[in-house]
Amino acid sequence: MNEYMEYLCKGKTREGEWVEGYFILDKNADGTFTPDLIISDTVNVFGYIECLQVDPNTIVRCSGRVDMNGIKIFNRDIIKNYNFETKIYNIGVVTYCRWTNCWNVHFPRKGEDSANIDAVLLSQCYAVEVIGNTYDSYNTYAHYIGKNK
Repeated sequence: MNEYMEYLCKGKTREGEWVEGYFILDKNADGTFTPDLIISDTVNVFGYIECLQVDPNTIVRCSGRVDMNGIKIFNRDIIKNYNFETKIYNIGVVTYCRWTNCWNVHFPRKGEDSANIDAVLLSQCYAVEVIGNTYDSYNTYAHYIGKNK
């Protein structure tokens, strides 16, 4: 794991493409700031680091962890986690809690509606696979909630 990976962000461009980079604030003409730029890892033909505008509502932070396929896990990712006790896969959403400074996974409780959840530390999930995110795949998540029951 790269030591700067937990500072890595990703966001969706206005064209709908996901890009990864580092979060910066863009100063507006009126002096306010908009969190809508991510610096990409690429350098343009003039030798400058490329800044890409993204939808500020889609900016998410990397957890610093990767799934079993080597895919980076970001806030609001939908993951599939194998539970070794019950021997079944559970589907949950990765979130970051500022109060506890922890990455959590929220799993719907079995036999109950999706408003009732169990929160587990991401570090306690071992067989994890990213299957989407809540921005692009919410219908996929809603479909899998039924499989948790």
